[in-house]
Amino acid sequence: MIYSNDKNMNLTIVDDNVRMRKLIRQMVGSKFESIVECSSGNECLEQYPKSPTEWVFMDIQMEGLNGIRTTKELKQLFPNANVVIVTRYDDPDLRAAAKEAGACGYVIKENLPELLK
Repeated sequence: MIYSNDKNMNLTIVDDNVRMRKLIRQMVGSKFESIVECSSGNECLEQYPKSPTEWVFMDIQMEGLNGIRTTKELKQLFPNANVVIVTRYDDPDLRAAAKEAGACGYVIKENLPELLK
């Protein structure tokens, strides 16, 4: 899906759980040239203009701005950002909200390796 033979793609991981960010980094690290980590939606909105990436993996449940709101704001500022919600919640209402906010994908964390095939 996002896999490319060209490793020049960059990724931002937005998750308030440092262990989850590290796990995602381990799972996807070989697919990206560089990875930026953000621990909150606010940090993402501050960091992204400084280091824009082709892909953003966004958690939903975070302190402050949640992932849906962060996605909406990020897409308003950077319409070409490819935001994929990466969450543990398999909920149709959250999927719909993510799509409405501008996310191009919604992946359950356990299924992330499949996305990268």
